[in-house]
Amino acid sequence: MDNDVIPSPETQSNESETTAVAEQPVSLPASLDINRLQQCSPNELDQLCRDFGLNAFATRPRHHQILDLVRAALSQKVSVTAEGFFAVVSDNFGILRWPRLNFLSVPEDIAVPRAVSERYQLRPGNLIAGTVRLPREREKILTLDELTRVEGIPAQEWSAPTAFDNLTPLFPEG
Repeated sequence: MDNDVIPSPETQSNESETTAVAEQPVSLPASLDINRLQQCSPNELDQLCRDFGLNAFATRPRHHQILDLVRAALSQKVSVTAEGFFAVVSDNFGILRWPRLNFLSVPEDIAVPRAVSERYQLRPGNLIAGTVRLPREREKILTLDELTRVEGIPAQEWSAPTAFDNLTPLFPEG
């Protein structure tokens, strides 16, 4: 028994401090993609929630967890991107819709401002991608901040095709 070393209270506190220091802070991802979040397993979503310091409740619907993750990421200056099909909802804005979700309305929907749709002459059904931002003043949902691609083409190079009614018909000669 004489050989057993009993740690003193000072030694015990130093050991607990070293274990606390040994834990590394979780490194947040540089960016999040909403399309990727929609494909994550429940365990992956729970882990991401923990990384961002969110409480992941089992009763919270999946789409609300994704919305919470996106809001937390944007508030911590993490870039968030999304890609989907443009759908016109009203005269003031459109919405990104996802075929994987049967084009249904979900909490993580992203508004496309009227100015963006007019600038790039977007039509319903155009596949668009861009960065997302938190809602401002009177806005209620996430909003497309910057359009990066339209139909797979960089937004700066995109030009809307000629409307079908404005095309010249070519009749066969024979």
